Amino acid sequence: MYKIGALLAGLVYLFSGCAGLSQDQQKLSASLLPQEKRSADFEQTLKHLDLGGPVFAYLDIDDEVKQLTAILQEIYNNASEKSGETGKRLDMSALVASLGLEEIQAVGFSSYPEGKIFRNKAFVLIKGERRGILKLMGGPAHAFEITTKAPADADLVLEHDLSLKSAWDLVLEILSRIDGAKADKLKALALQKIPELEIGYQEIIDKLDTRLSLVLRIDAKTQIKIPGVPLAIPKLQVYLEVDNLGFLVSALSARLKGMPMIEMKQDEQFEWIGSAVSTPAEMGSYRPMLALEKKTGRLLMATSKTFLDEINGQKKPLSESTDFIEATETLPKEGNAIGYLSSRFSQEVAKVMDSASQHFPEIKEAEFFYQMVLPDPGVSVCSITSNFPDGIMFRSNLTSSHKAQLLFSASSSIIGIIAAVAVPAFIEYIERAKAAEAKHTQALEQARREMDQGPDDAKAKP
Repeated sequence: MYKIGALLAGLVYLFSGCAGLSQDQQKLSASLLPQEKRSADFEQTLKHLDLGGPVFAYLDIDDEVKQLTAILQEIYNNASEKSGETGKRLDMSALVASLGLEEIQAVGFSSYPEGKIFRNKAFVLIKGERRGILKLMGGPAHAFEITTKAPADADLVLEHDLSLKSAWDLVLEILSRIDGAKADKLKALALQKIPELEIGYQEIIDKLDTRLSLVLRIDAKTQIKIPGVPLAIPKLQVYLEVDNLGFLVSALSARLKGMPMIEMKQDEQFEWIGSAVSTPAEMGSYRPMLALEKKTGRLLMATSKTFLDEINGQKKPLSESTDFIEATETLPKEGNAIGYLSSRFSQEVAKVMDSASQHFPEIKEAEFFYQMVLPDPGVSVCSITSNFPDGIMFRSNLTSSHKAQLLFSASSSIIGIIAAVAVPAFIEYIERAKAAEAKHTQALEQARREMDQGPDDAKAKP
């Protein structure tokens, strides 16, 4: 248990904003503990971080997972005995091994300010073969594609490798350990075809090692009225692409052929299905569509064919915009995931939230939380996640440091703990009060009946 306490102490150390490490790593190494007393993974993690800033933390968690697994096993065993369960016991060690958590050796954080931005890094050191959730991020890092396709005035851009086939395999493995019969039923279900599409679930699952990209642009000049709500929001243009799943368009085309209000077309680039009519002007004049990109086999979705054509044929890409160049300064050009927000994104969201709070006061009460999540207005930000040979690197240029983010998480946890303790106690108090009130009311009612009966009736009462 002492190691778990050390892990918590490490977080407290991080929150305090320690800044005592020198930038000269040669001098720093001279002041480290002797090799035999040093954490085996410290220097391997250290080389991926920035030293000397207001935030630095290193957590060796090699043994914590094993200790936590043992605690969970004990809790599970006790619960099984109390419930009278006599079946096969769940092996928590095997379950954790399936998740791949045993491969995580250490975690390091660093942050330092530069102008309005914090240069943040977090590194997860992984040893051995990646399994379970550690495989969800895909393979080696690569150049990002969406940043050269998205228009320069895009406000939110994402690209993310997703090995969802690995997630399916993980679910089956875990379910097999818990209940083999249910795992077999799930496998059998996957072999069935989706009703009326003539495509098997397994056909889709086999193509779920994919890449998802999203582009969103805010048109603040055009306001959309939300039906039934006294609120207007800026028009949003949205584009989404998913690797490997474009074959779904052909299947849907066969199913939707001849249906009214549906338009189907093909050209050299695309096979697409779309709405034959636009939504009313006050609702954005959208004509949503799905497309198969023939060259790549990708599934494309867009709020209009016009926006899809703009994405695939625009002149000035996001990668050449001033906002993006500033947001990605010092960040790598390759990775497995990228997230970008323009300098006006937070401003537009804040306007919508302020307007909404006039009609829905509860939104105003949550203002602190969404302001903590959003970057400062007028500043573009970016984060990039990359698979390294020895771990996973998270780098970001944000308007808050790891310290602020973790303190926010800690405060949320503290609120949750207080609620978990206080709410049941408060409920118990209410129940006791109700019981006391009922008892008091019963006594008053008995007294009232005795008064109504009179003295002679009261004497005759057995």
